Amino acid sequence: MDFHVRLEPMQQHLVNAVRPAILALMGAVIFLWLIACANVANLMLVRVSLRERELVVRTALGAHRRDFVRQMLTEALLLAGIGALLGLGLAWFGIRQLRVVAPANLPRLDSVAIDGTVLAFAAIAGLLAAALFGIVPALRAARPDVMQVLRASGRTSSLGGSRMLRNSLVIVEVALSFVLLIGSGLMFRSYQKLQRIDPGFDPRGLIAFQLLGPAGTNPQERATFMRQIHDRLQALPGVQSATASFPFPLTGEFTPIRWGRESALADPSKFQAVE
Repeated sequence: MDFHVRLEPMQQHLVNAVRPAILALMGAVIFLWLIACANVANLMLVRVSLRERELVVRTALGAHRRDFVRQMLTEALLLAGIGALLGLGLAWFGIRQLRVVAPANLPRLDSVAIDGTVLAFAAIAGLLAAALFGIVPALRAARPDVMQVLRASGRTSSLGGSRMLRNSLVIVEVALSFVLLIGSGLMFRSYQKLQRIDPGFDPRGLIAFQLLGPAGTNPQERATFMRQIHDRLQALPGVQSATASFPFPLTGEFTPIRWGRESALADPSKFQAVE
């Protein structure tokens, strides 16, 4: 008979079950981020419209387009930087609160921290956000209709096409919000269906636990040990039946086997694990 061995990275195996949920959560975060960018871009367009007369006067005095673009992008970078710093502050506060309320045996809790990767991600997200919500107002500010504005009597005349741009951004916001809302509704519906799945047995009145520790060095000793535990559990008041199983049903838990070269005998950190 043929014998096949399939090797896969430990990290991939450990996160394989939660990867779809994490990707779905990241998708929702990206949609929310795009909605915020569209909202800020709309507000900046309104601000450009209110400053239209100032921009036109500066253009008449010899200001160049790149000066307006540079000014708008600088303001956008400032807003994005403040937002990134506030986000990092909230993340730091959230991690502290998580460590307070989380159980002590939560795996890898100590490794949850704001490191260089998180800071780099926040910086990149801030730069992309500044580019997204800053480039459109910058381009609109760089093309004012000088003659039309100078002939106008009011101070709040709009730049050509700015109303259409604002309406387009509102449409984008509403569309993204609908996608996010529909996705949230589908996830909530899936959660409700998971709660109603029939596991094939009645879970009421059942208790399950994992037994760790030495159970003997040979099959006879292990069988005797398990029989003693079974008899003691069966004798507890209110217990109708008890049984043992390995691996535990419906958990899909990871049961690794250690292996390594001869150098691992002197340095246990060189041992590796395989399913």
